[in-house]
Amino acid sequence: MLPESLTADALAPLREYYDRCGVLALGPGLGRSDGTAALTAALIRKFPERSSLDADALWAVSFVPDILREAKSEIVITPHEGEFLRLGGSLENGRERGAWEFARRYGCITVLKIATARSSRTPPGGCTSLRRAIPAWRKAAAATC
Repeated sequence: MLPESLTADALAPLREYYDRCGVLALGPGLGRSDGTAALTAALIRKFPERSSLDADALWAVSFVPDILREAKSEIVITPHEGEFLRLGGSLENGRERGAWEFARRYGCITVLKIATARSSRTPPGGCTSLRRAIPAWRKAAAATC
């Protein structure tokens, strides 16, 4: 049984689900507290499969982005520009270059989201680029979507 509030104490009960999960999606609705930041860090360090981080999980990671390097497996992050900047990313040399540099620095797949109006058109496939950023063993890429 999980505790009522999400803290690092929730890690032990979650471990029983690890062998049944092929991916961890963490973020929206997680909440923003010291406890959820600690749980997010613990899951990044311990979860043996791929992970996708967004929203509140990115908020938690923003305090210690180096935690991304400690992942047991591939991590995909999907920040919007505000989250990306809070994580320490830079848009100074453009979105694509910024995402590529972040992916290379932290060893994660970085999908930098674009805020678009409903009437805007997106390119075919929805992405403008996809680049390999670091060695293939980490399977890291950066994208601007």
